[in-house]
This record gives sequence, structure tokens and C-alpha cells, in this order.
Amino acid sequence: MDIRPLEWLLGRVTYAHGVRTIGDPGGYVPLGGNATAFLAPLPQFRKFDEADRTRDKVDVFLQVTPIDTLTISGSFYGQRDNYFNTSFGLQEAEAYGYSADIAWAPIERLSLFAGYAHDDYKSDEQSCAIPGAGACNAVNIFFVQPRDLLDAVHAGFTLDVIPKRLDLSFGYRFAFGRSKQGTAGVAGAAGGSTAVPDPGNPADVPTTENEFHVFNVVARWFLTQNWILKLGYQYERYTEKDFTTDGINPALAGITLPTGVGMAQADARSIILGAQHPNYEAHIVAMSLIYRF
Repeated sequence: MDIRPLEWLLGRVTYAHGVRTIGDPGGYVPLGGNATAFLAPLPQFRKFDEADRTRDKVDVFLQVTPIDTLTISGSFYGQRDNYFNTSFGLQEAEAYGYSADIAWAPIERLSLFAGYAHDDYKSDEQSCAIPGAGACNAVNIFFVQPRDLLDAVHAGFTLDVIPKRLDLSFGYRFAFGRSKQGTAGVAGAAGGSTAVPDPGNPADVPTTENEFHVFNVVARWFLTQNWILKLGYQYERYTEKDFTTDGINPALAGITLPTGVGMAQADARSIILGAQHPNYEAHIVAMSLIYRF
């Protein structure tokens, strides 16, 4: 639904509901860790991207243009997923976010812009600690609540250095992400007259963080009415703190083993390729020649 009660005010609301049902579950689930024995296909063990799911999502957008040279806009979205036919793994997922942007042209040759965005992703996952090749006991069920947060800001300007001949654009963007994980266990279950042993509730894990900086500058030279020469430079810097991969020694030969434990010669020549996004810096230069019909 779009609504424009005033010439300078625009509002938009969007709602969507979706249902995904897979039907034939397909695939197989290993039985008790034995790779040669399998259960029949079970939809409640499907991977989340193939599982039955309902989704509800709402988007709200508002734009205000009090004067011709100034535009202010904001948006909000909320989304909820329900995996209604899944016993373990992802059960529910929620996401919401909001953003605000402003564009202003104080003079005819200069345009300024800035903005901020926030995203929040949360989910509930159910797991079961199964020692050996046994079945899942209710006391061993535990829950994990991952949460990912992302904040991003951007700003920049475009300047007509020489009207209809040369313009210059500058932009900067910074994003800061955090990944958290809360856990909870099922405490104190009893089986008949004998208490079921509780292996202990899972513990929370440290928060991982990442930062991403992007700086760019672009110049356009209008050689003629149809030909444009474009030159650009971009600098990127990414840093990450992740307790699961920080400090990993890529060579097995450098790992300290317990006393009395030896390392096979083949293992000593092996390396570990960690599942990580390494810190990096990048300088990117680009040039293009454009013909406009």
C-alpha cells in the first residue's frame, strides 16, 4: 500500500506471507554415527534450506521532501520464519532492521549524502548430545540462540568541478558486525525411579567481531557529449576477531602434542586450511571509457 497524504510525504507498507513445503523428504540420516547404517528419510531432519517453513515479513518506508534540494527517508522491516516440521536444528528465525538516509544539495554543483543502517538476526536451534551410538535422551537436549548484529554508516558527496565537463564523487562506508551465541540446556530429568545423568549444560561462546572500511573516489571527464572517461580508486580494509580461528597454526608440524604421543611423517607435512576470513587490505584502481548514445 502506497500513500501520499501530502505532496512532500510518501509512505509505503508491504506485507508478505509465504509457505514452503518440500513434500518428498529425500536424503538420508546416519544412524548413531554409523556411516553404513541409515534411517529412512525423515522431514524433521531436513537441512534448514530444504525444510518446510512459513515466513511473514513486513516492510515500512517513509520519505519526506520538505524542499526540492532535501530528501529524508527511513525504513523498517521485520521477518519471522517458522520451521514447523523440524525436530532438530533450526526451529525459528527472526530478523529486523531499520535505516535512515539523507540527501541534500546546498548548492547546484554540490550534492551531499549520508545514511545509517542496523540489522539484527536471531534464531533458535535445538540439538541433542548423543554419546556413542545411542538415541537422544530428553535430558541431553540443548538449545542454541545465535544472534548476528550489523551496523553500517556511509557518507559522501558529488561535486561538479567544471559543469558539464568534470565531476568528482567521494564516498566512505564503515560496517561493524558482531556474532553472539547463547545456549541453554534441559536440566534435571528423571527416568522412572532412577535419575537420568545430566552431562552438563552447554556454555556460551565468546563474541566474534568484524570491521569493514571502504573508501572510494571517482572522477568523470566528459570528453565530448557522447564520450566519457571514468577513473576510480577504492581502498578496502577488513579485520576480524574470531576465537575459533585466531591463533590457528596452519602447519600440523608446529602443533605441540601430549607427552608420549608422536606425529606421523605424513601428518607433519600437512597443513590446516581454517574456515576463516583473513584480515586484508586492498587497493583497487579502475578506468573505463564510456560511449553514451
